[in-house]
Amino acid sequence: MSKLLSDAIEDYLTYRRTAYKRATALASDQSLRQFLAVTGNIQTKGLMPRHAERFQSTMLTAGRKPATVNNRMSQLSAFSKWLVANRYAPAHFCGTTRMIPVPPKAKLRIPVNDFQRLLDTADRADRRITVALGLYLFIRGGEMRTLRVGDIRLDEGLVDVVIHKTNGMDEMPICWELDQELRRWFVAYAADLGRPLRREDFLVPAHRRFPGWLERPDTGNYQPEKMVLRPYHHVQHILDACGYQVQEAGKKSGEGVHTLRRSGARAYFDALIEGRMGDAVAKDNALRQVMTALHHSSVTITQHYIGLEPDRQKRNETMRGIRFLPPMADNVVELRKVNE
Repeated sequence: MSKLLSDAIEDYLTYRRTAYKRATALASDQSLRQFLAVTGNIQTKGLMPRHAERFQSTMLTAGRKPATVNNRMSQLSAFSKWLVANRYAPAHFCGTTRMIPVPPKAKLRIPVNDFQRLLDTADRADRRITVALGLYLFIRGGEMRTLRVGDIRLDEGLVDVVIHKTNGMDEMPICWELDQELRRWFVAYAADLGRPLRREDFLVPAHRRFPGWLERPDTGNYQPEKMVLRPYHHVQHILDACGYQVQEAGKKSGEGVHTLRRSGARAYFDALIEGRMGDAVAKDNALRQVMTALHHSSVTITQHYIGLEPDRQKRNETMRGIRFLPPMADNVVELRKVNE
């Protein structure tokens, strides 16, 4: 059984849109339509390794970044396996291509002694609370958007967060710094609305737009019935104002809410290891606690995410400044001196 490549792609994308999140389905859509443009609308039974190789070569020749090429090829590989499983293609046709090595890129991490400056740089109250949630609660932008005022339980020191990646719920603790920021935000938020906050109000609401020629009023700027659209824009604005690089070659570098997440999580880990938080048991389980706070599936992911390389650190501590070879005995005369 075979199909035209365009028809098979449509069937596959229909499945992806129903079974996966929108961003994942969109990535498949972009990759496969590019593959169709390069390969042509051939029968799926005629797909061969050379088609995958040509697609990869075309992207590299066009100057695509290795990470982008790898992502596109991963999407194509998943499509190839789907074709084989549904008997639209005789064999997996991506087996001869390989991932392009991507040099590791250092991620921006804000030092803990700069957290307060980051908060104080915020020119709007909603931007300040966005930064605070990232630094002290370690949540993603999507999780931040769906939080509502009723999810915050200041008296209990807890906040109910929907973890979208796992479709789960977590009662996360509110540290002292976040408690102060939330109380400050609630006062400013209610003053702008001109009424007490309601449980169903979004915690970080959309900011009302006004034409440039119209003077913005002092109140009525927030829309509590609408969630903030792009939290990372708030973060990038503040990072840029603080002097952190958020652009590379005129394009956004990708720094944003995740910058705050890994910065806060690393600060949390360091506080546990140094004994400033928790007890001896907490110190021993520091990495697992941070893993739980970030909602990662393994400590390996957490280590990479917060920039922790314990093996290298241990190596450096063991070898730095230490004599590698045994010292020479005093009664041994060097051969050079004997020859002299």
